[in-house]
Amino acid sequence: MNSSGSASYVVSILRKIGSRTGILLLAGIIFAALLAIAQRAPVSQDVQLVLVDREGHRTPVGPLPQATFAPRVSPDGKEVVFDTRDDGHVWIAKLSDVKAKRRLTTEGSNRGPLWSGDGKRILYITDDNGAEALFWRLADGTGRPELLSKPVRAPESWDPRAPGLSFITLNPGGDYDVWTFSIADKKRVLFFGIPGSAQHSSHFSPDGRWIAYVSAETGRLEVYVRPSTGTGNAIRISRAGGGHPLWSPDQKELYFDNNGQMFAAAISSELIFKADTPAVLPITGFIQGPLRREYDLMPDGKHFLMMFQPGR
Repeated sequence: MNSSGSASYVVSILRKIGSRTGILLLAGIIFAALLAIAQRAPVSQDVQLVLVDREGHRTPVGPLPQATFAPRVSPDGKEVVFDTRDDGHVWIAKLSDVKAKRRLTTEGSNRGPLWSGDGKRILYITDDNGAEALFWRLADGTGRPELLSKPVRAPESWDPRAPGLSFITLNPGGDYDVWTFSIADKKRVLFFGIPGSAQHSSHFSPDGRWIAYVSAETGRLEVYVRPSTGTGNAIRISRAGGGHPLWSPDQKELYFDNNGQMFAAAISSELIFKADTPAVLPITGFIQGPLRREYDLMPDGKHFLMMFQPGR
């Protein structure tokens, strides 16, 4: 339609404004114009970092880039470390102002950050001569990264008893095994692995005596607990699938997710390890993929730190 035709069309609409037909036509034009403006407007690509209590109440923390992956809370609960998948860097931000993040890494493809138990260092994965390698460096960015071990797919949990951690390796067949590592003697020990079956998402208990992890040994991912020494029988926690276990700070509960829903199992571990049937928590809608855990628990155990897409 040319300009004269457009003008004539508008005039004809205006003449009909007093009629029902004219009002409907004008409303349609306005709606179409508003829709076009909305479609052209930039859409926020930020995810929302949120504190969530066990009743599902949310307290916004702030926006993070859409590429943010697997944030981890510092031991003092004041900062968060995460990697961004689009540029391969590790970042640290204060929870009081997550927008003012600072970059910890300067080159290479870096991922899977984890705090040391004292909060002074960050462990992470980078590529070293074609192999995935575990490095750590001071959290304030000073000094140079130090190679700890390789190959390592990702660090998962800090050992509270002594300087050390659990991590996973990726096997040629595509499955994962869980290992433990001693910082003091740079020794790695296989904690648990079954050929052809994935084991991952390991997490040390607060007293260091137990490790919760996920295994697909039954053909479905389930949450298990066994002594951190790697000996003894495994205790199955989940009943109908589960992933990404987290201990409560008092070691009286074990949290995990399944199909986008959070669960909590009451735990007794003083004399004989016992776990109650998991209870459903009213927490859904958070960002979580099939592999690395993408949420964390605040040190006081009262809130999860989770990411949500805008509008969720």
